[in-house]
Amino acid sequence: MIITKTPYRVSFFGGGTDYPEWFQENGGAVLATTICHYCYIHGRVLPPFFDYKYRVVWSKMEHVIELDEIEHPVVREALKWMNIPFGMEIHHNGDLPARSGLGSSSSFSVGMLHMLHTLNGKSPSKEKLAKEAIFLEQSLLKETVGVQDQILTSHGGLNKVEILPSGEYKLNPLALSKDRTSDFEDRILLFYTGVSRFASNIAKKQVLAIPKKIDDEKEVLALVMPDSAISPSSETGDALKIIGEIGIDYKLIDINTIHKRYSNYLEPDDLALGNLRARIRSNIIYYYANLKNLLVLGTSDKSEYLIGYFTKFGDGSADLLPIVSLYKTQLREFAKTIGVPNNIVTKKSSPNLWEGHDAETEIGISYEEIDSVLYCLIDKKLPVDEIVQKTEISRKSVEKIYQMYQNTQHKRILPERV
Repeated sequence: MIITKTPYRVSFFGGGTDYPEWFQENGGAVLATTICHYCYIHGRVLPPFFDYKYRVVWSKMEHVIELDEIEHPVVREALKWMNIPFGMEIHHNGDLPARSGLGSSSSFSVGMLHMLHTLNGKSPSKEKLAKEAIFLEQSLLKETVGVQDQILTSHGGLNKVEILPSGEYKLNPLALSKDRTSDFEDRILLFYTGVSRFASNIAKKQVLAIPKKIDDEKEVLALVMPDSAISPSSETGDALKIIGEIGIDYKLIDINTIHKRYSNYLEPDDLALGNLRARIRSNIIYYYANLKNLLVLGTSDKSEYLIGYFTKFGDGSADLLPIVSLYKTQLREFAKTIGVPNNIVTKKSSPNLWEGHDAETEIGISYEEIDSVLYCLIDKKLPVDEIVQKTEISRKSVEKIYQMYQNTQHKRILPERV
């Protein structure tokens, strides 16, 4: 008897881009991981002493003579495709209920194919299993499914999967330290709601909506707003390069003249005039959001947000904050993973509110230290003394970060009603 053990998967980002209708036009990318719950397929050659040739046990029990009589579609088509000449007994068991949204169908397909190959004395590669499972489900069964489940359950682990328009894929395993893995797992909870559904039925609706989603992509507008008097030309160049690669609409607006006009009516102050640049940009952003009925995406990460390193009603103004759950150091690692150019990932952080503006120089502490302290303070809720001991960061820096967090609470909450 051959028993295969195939993991289920949890998908974090990119679901939907793994459907041919999307990736053949745009390419796709998925961030997902397999989990320590499994689909088990037991298979053996059935001796020719029974009054049936195939015994298939899943949510029902089948005893049939002809291959086409098998009701389980994956079992039937896999046996036909691999031209299995002998009778078989096949049992399915799973750690989790079927149709629960964790890739159980593809776990079954991969496990079934793996078992049949092994029964034939072959040891297929992970890539071969993934591609065969994709062919089985998409071409033979004609199901509306993507490709991430088959790839993830074949390879296992935490991976970023890039899907090329050709259908080929690149697997990029993500290595986390033991501590990071433990923290990651501590923040994930899976709940079984008792609701089950066929993924392919839901996917049909999603696939039909893909043309609209592609059209919706055109409703993204990027605003590049340097002040030509102080903004480095490299910053504008990097922004335009990324915009070009993504292929979205943009407007390039030099705010220098606007800032000068404001300054003519205001008493001079370098910090206030620097923050004025951020507020001018916010005004222009919301003008276009109003004009085109769009939402504004903010750029604050968790580090900046918690220490209040943003201009109130300036770059802090947004309708959505998509990266606010990531510390600066985490964001840089994530940027590397998704292929952001290295010169952008490693450049010094700066809001460019005045010439030569550098965030870490202004704050007086590196983001590596800021993130370590904030993680201990906010995520682990440790007192200052213990943070100093655990991080070996100076008490002066730890207390400064703590005070920045405390003193900028007003930036993170809505005004009280009086």
